[in-house]
Amino acid sequence: MIEEMISCPWLETPSDIDTESSDDWFYKSISMYKHLLMYNLPVQPEAVVLKAGGDLLALSGPNPRCATKHEISVYRLPSKLLCTSDQDEGLNNSRDFKLVSGSIVRTPIVKLQFNTQGQLISSDGEPNLQIWNMQEAGEDVLGDGGQIKSCLKIVDFYVDHDTACITDGIVMA
Repeated sequence: MIEEMISCPWLETPSDIDTESSDDWFYKSISMYKHLLMYNLPVQPEAVVLKAGGDLLALSGPNPRCATKHEISVYRLPSKLLCTSDQDEGLNNSRDFKLVSGSIVRTPIVKLQFNTQGQLISSDGEPNLQIWNMQEAGEDVLGDGGQIKSCLKIVDFYVDHDTACITDGIVMA
């Protein structure tokens, strides 16, 4: 439990940022964590979702190799992050995200969600939701699983079991 909350120095005195006090704050705040792992992902995520079981992470964002396209990537979390005991953690050295599958899309994805079958559902804000299938072992391209058609311009959606609830963001009084 944190006994004393450490606030960052630039919030206290934004006009007089002292590099030394900033460095001190940084090292003090890092030492509060038992584990601090930092990762560099190949895409700047605009939409992120963690599968309910916690083993898969899906994200989407602009493709770094082609500015006019976007990508959806599904990664398996490092098993080191999924360990439930210190002993298991000590025996496990897997610290890397592993790409499971992905796809290139034309429009930006604003939201991602997994359903109970492990399919990934994406929305680009337009009237339809896209369903993506994870392929069999050896295949790393997300497969087209069809669409969920809607007459609404989708502002938000969520998947509960196998039902997609879609909203246009308009609240009726």
